[in-house]
Amino acid sequence: MPRYLMGQGTQCRSGLPRESCYIIDCIKRVSSQLGVLNDVIIIGGVAKCLAGLKCCGDVGDVDIFIKGSAVNKFWEFIRGLFECEPDETNGFRFQPVYDLHPQIINSLGIPWNPCQREYYAHPLALTINCRRHLEGYKRVNLDIVVTRDEVTRILYHEFFLYLLDRGSINNGEMVRKSHEEFMNKLPTQLLGLVEYEHLIGMHYAV
Repeated sequence: MPRYLMGQGTQCRSGLPRESCYIIDCIKRVSSQLGVLNDVIIIGGVAKCLAGLKCCGDVGDVDIFIKGSAVNKFWEFIRGLFECEPDETNGFRFQPVYDLHPQIINSLGIPWNPCQREYYAHPLALTINCRRHLEGYKRVNLDIVVTRDEVTRILYHEFFLYLLDRGSINNGEMVRKSHEEFMNKLPTQLLGLVEYEHLIGMHYAV
């Protein structure tokens, strides 16, 4: 599996925090390597920054919407983000925010070092600095959004649980209801007009 290296002098939108630039750079490099760049779309506060609707210095976490081929290669995408080279200055490096059922992770062969060990939950939330995340600092987080129809194509999606307490993982009814709750909170489609940001080389939608 290749390493995804940070480029020297990587361009990023003027005013975006360094954390956001690192996250976006990794997303672009991994999705480009996998051939799914056009199916990874920046949304949320960073998208509003790119559209000139929000001060770039005020953005929180990075939100991306994935679809099509990016959904098909979901676990490869996650693995690629984990393998991004750390930021030399600040030591940024991706790790999952929440835990997952260990049998799933073992079968995927992906190193899994969750920031919050008290939950079994979905792998759609990543962080590049666990300590800052636990302090409530949102800029170090990446949230991945999938539609409720497409998420079912992801291997082990039935274990994408919405903050399920670790002690209840063996309760089948609790697992089923938690998965239903997670599915109901997913969008049915991508909202907003998709545009292209030339400086960072990615699409966004607001």
